[in-house]
Amino acid sequence: MLAGQLVVVIGEERHELQAGDTITYDCTLGHWWENTSAEPAELIGLTVPLGL
Repeated sequence: MLAGQLVVVIGEERHELQAGDTITYDCTLGHWWENTSAEPAELIGLTVPLGL
């Protein structure tokens, strides 16, 4: 996270991220993101194929 905050839900797990936080997860699992604040959230996202 570059700025703001973001809720990331992966399966039944809920993670609340703030600026400076990182998260790694298997993107083949059910997941969603939500900005729960009135401020913009800025982030960098990257998807890497399995096996690399």
